[in-house]
Amino acid sequence: MNYPRLRALAFLLVLALPVGAAAQSPAATAAEMPAATAAKTAAAAAAKSPTAPDPRAAEAEAAEKNSLASAVPGPADIALRDQAHLHLTPGESWIPADPTRRLLRAWGNMPGPQTLGMVMGGTAGHHWTAVATYTQDGFVKDGDATHLNPADILAQLRDAADHDNEARRAQGFPALLLTGWLQPPKYDAQTHRLVWALQLHNAGSGLDDEQVNYNTRTLGREGFLSVNLLTTASQYAADKPQADALLNGLTYDPGKRYQDFNASTDHVAAYGLAALIGVAALNKLGVFALASALVLKFGKLGAVAAVALVAGVRRVLRRRRANTV
Repeated sequence: MNYPRLRALAFLLVLALPVGAAAQSPAATAAEMPAATAAKTAAAAAAKSPTAPDPRAAEAEAAEKNSLASAVPGPADIALRDQAHLHLTPGESWIPADPTRRLLRAWGNMPGPQTLGMVMGGTAGHHWTAVATYTQDGFVKDGDATHLNPADILAQLRDAADHDNEARRAQGFPALLLTGWLQPPKYDAQTHRLVWALQLHNAGSGLDDEQVNYNTRTLGREGFLSVNLLTTASQYAADKPQADALLNGLTYDPGKRYQDFNASTDHVAAYGLAALIGVAALNKLGVFALASALVLKFGKLGAVAAVALVAGVRRVLRRRRANTV
């Protein structure tokens, strides 16, 4: 399968030759040096050649092909473990857990066992991506829903992000700075759904457009499901309705719903809604880091790779449909 845009950007990951190296071939340099030194120089030049394959770019392409091969096209009802189902509409595709984790790691992310999969969709020229996770920490009480303090929660998130940035820098990632709320936390007691949107700045990433995490938590009897939209500030207004529509297709199975809770038998989580938004969510889920790391490690490659993957999914699905007619 052809990935011209990905390969063009993957070229940026290959180490460039030193200044002047293009004018001197390894053979010409070898004639002026002892044999052992010349051999080392030639090997080093070959390793730095733009034609030398980059293992990260190769793994990214392999992960994308693996994801394409496993994509489930909508309309479809996707089982989310033994907890719920997610309805996909035409134009949306589901990437299962293992291919999603491999793809996210190839893009420089750190997905955990909570990662269930990825939804991709959109229209011509505009695409969106959402990562689904499930955390089974027990029944989360919503008694503090009316006492959520956005300013306090944002301060907790910033403190946690400052601490987490130490690990980011150690791994070669730029710092992740929280600009503020695009949408303060809001809880719907009827649907037991908590939503919020944070605007982020990837310091040193070279990106002009700030990143956005549109976070959703849908509470259940034994934990909560997350469907988190990864987007940018300029696309947030257009992408948010897509994420909301996706959420409307998320339903817990009978016996797993929030209202099915049995106080005499069920485990209760050690935190409430405020902690779920704040430090607990940041440290446990890793989704907060996914949106940033997708862009941070490979710069603009991650974002363009996401678009290329969506386009590739559509091509594969069109061929599948044509073969079944």
